Amino acid sequence: MKIFFASIGKPTAFIARRILALKEVNIDLLVDWDVAPPLLEGEQIMEVAFKKPSWKRFHHLFFFPRFFLDSFKFLQSQCHYSLKNSFRKALFLCEIAHHQPQLVHVQWTNAARDYLPLQKFLNIPVLAAVRGTQITTSPFISEKSKEILDQIIKNISNFQTVSLDLKDKLVKLGVNSGKIINNYNGVNTDLFKNFNSRSKHIEQLEIIMVARNYWSKCVESAFFILYELKKKQIPFRFTWVGVPQNDPLFNHWMDRLNLTDHVQLIERLNSTELVQRYNESDVLLSTSAAEGLANVILEAMATGCIPVVWNCEGMNEAIGKDGTGFIHAFGEISSMVTSLETIYSNNEWRLSSSKACEERVVRQFNEKIHTGLMIQEYQNLLMLNQRK
Repeated sequence: MKIFFASIGKPTAFIARRILALKEVNIDLLVDWDVAPPLLEGEQIMEVAFKKPSWKRFHHLFFFPRFFLDSFKFLQSQCHYSLKNSFRKALFLCEIAHHQPQLVHVQWTNAARDYLPLQKFLNIPVLAAVRGTQITTSPFISEKSKEILDQIIKNISNFQTVSLDLKDKLVKLGVNSGKIINNYNGVNTDLFKNFNSRSKHIEQLEIIMVARNYWSKCVESAFFILYELKKKQIPFRFTWVGVPQNDPLFNHWMDRLNLTDHVQLIERLNSTELVQRYNESDVLLSTSAAEGLANVILEAMATGCIPVVWNCEGMNEAIGKDGTGFIHAFGEISSMVTSLETIYSNNEWRLSSSKACEERVVRQFNEKIHTGLMIQEYQNLLMLNQRK
């Protein structure tokens, strides 16, 4: 089986792990990325990268002249690309065709239309991954995004969602549910694990947030939650991963709310360092307004870190009703503070919940299981395509 992983860009950790997991079971992969992630350095993976043009790409034009012309016309007329961009993309599609992938798995929804000529003219199925804001928010705040999504929904043969919530949203947007595969990213439970080092009695509540400063993460809200927690005289330390230590805006917020002594900003951590931080934390805080299914929630839970979150896509799938965290209506600060207070004051429950979080992820979100399920879906798609 040969699969082209398209439009990866700078690979996120979960995409890199999925590629590695597929390689481990001998799936033949082609990739389009800007740079190989450290996790995959040294792996034998064929790069077919749009942003790394080569003069060798031109010779593919002579092997696929009709396909080149059809692709060029389609990209110009249907995607409204310039002559130059249509030419470059059509050449790139000829190079992909030369490598003969059986299936194209586009990793970001909006990029899927660039690969429609492969499906339309060469009968290579295109599977578009649906991960979050490209269907949850972007189409509703950008006419251009809505136009692109409408075109993708109309033409793409199949979709892969990373949560059932996203699947429901696609159905409401008009996609036949039979065209949608739901497959969780999953968690590397060999890496993200509970060290069982948390003590029964704690002097302060250790809270961690892992989020970049992007508008849909609503990260400023965390400061008001911490401010209310401080007013209740609950001792805490807040570690924020994803924000530079010298960020002037966040340092201003901390100064105004007198939180400087309680908050540590860390721009980035590698996976091993992040696992250690999760194990040193009691709570993962999330104020996100839009997700697919937040990987950080599952990773934290795998280490026994209890999630306290505002409700958005995938949260009810990650966090069950079995003492594995708290989900609050979006914007509810007071109830979230109450949950943090409960975790701090109830020692027995905190340790029991920590263990339950770990067991839930190991049982339901092990990435090896979901990689295997994805391979089965690939095989089903290829069989269906052969029958056409």
